[in-house]
Amino acid sequence: MMELVYAKEKSLFAIMMVLASLVWLVLIVCTLGIALLYVLMGFLVYLVTQSAFISYLRGTAVHVTAEQLPQLHQRIQHCAHKLQIRDVPDAFVLQADGMLNALATKFLGRRYIVLFSSVLDALEDHPEAIDFYIGHELGHLRRNHLNWSPFLMIVGWIPFLGAAYRRAQEYTCDRHGLACCDNPLDAQRAIATLAAGGSYRQVDVRRYSGQIDWSRGFWMSFHELVSSYPWLTKRMYAVQELSAGREPVMPGRNPMAFVLALFVPNAGTGAAGSLILVAMIGIMAAVALPAYHQYQQRAAERSLGLSHEELGVDDAAAEHLVTTVENDAASDLAHAEKQADEARAALEAIQKEIATRQPSAKE
Repeated sequence: MMELVYAKEKSLFAIMMVLASLVWLVLIVCTLGIALLYVLMGFLVYLVTQSAFISYLRGTAVHVTAEQLPQLHQRIQHCAHKLQIRDVPDAFVLQADGMLNALATKFLGRRYIVLFSSVLDALEDHPEAIDFYIGHELGHLRRNHLNWSPFLMIVGWIPFLGAAYRRAQEYTCDRHGLACCDNPLDAQRAIATLAAGGSYRQVDVRRYSGQIDWSRGFWMSFHELVSSYPWLTKRMYAVQELSAGREPVMPGRNPMAFVLALFVPNAGTGAAGSLILVAMIGIMAAVALPAYHQYQQRAAERSLGLSHEELGVDDAAAEHLVTTVENDAASDLAHAEKQADEARAALEAIQKEIATRQPSAKE
């Protein structure tokens, strides 16, 4: 039986989990929990933006039910049963200005898949190929890709790692889509539709998958390394090999492309990438503020010629010591100024007394 999870997804997920756990732990400890406030702020932003999208779906798209688009509803139920998904997500059909894709999402524990009408129209002659699209999106939900995304995003920007993990997810979901197709050719037709739309009928899928040889070049290698999606030609080739009972062996990439890609962090796609960037800036600010406070404290110590490490005291004791010394210095200065004022007053009194007695002396 075909393995539904792409092998590299498992290893990349393990690496991402370890790194993300370490980073979150360091952030929480170093910021004394302040980083959690930014997590809460990020959740509130997500809540508002995602609620807007779900509201748009419910107010604009067509909800697929047993009474509304019953044939499509039956296909979704069929694919969910094949993938052993008990909690079948809500499904919607949306007109997306000719876009040939689909998506899975969730909101407050409720899961959704959205099928674009362009796909359904293009595959009107081969409705079984729609199972591939349904299965692909169900794969994202079955593998909990959406659940782990917020936790892993803290390391998702790392060059190679974040993008590679996202590409691995796509290969995994293609396997789920293939598992839903009674005829493997339907999966190939579905991918051909992503590439050529309604013209997929004239596409020679073998020749199309043969275009992966171009992916060995420098620029194609580079742009795939920094992208969250694999080339469609590679996805077609993988589906063909899996349909024949073979594990796909992808062509190598240009070594120099890895060097350039090393300097390109993964920022995600669309609004998600922007939100991640804002969250990263906020978290860095949470780290910087306590560090700046410590810098000010140490600067005060140096100005007094003190070092709490040399004195053998901790930060709290050092801060108390610095405050005490500063207060004592201020008190001594005030006392000295008071004594100087008294001395001046006494001197003035003596001068007046001398001035008063001088005429008597002349007499």
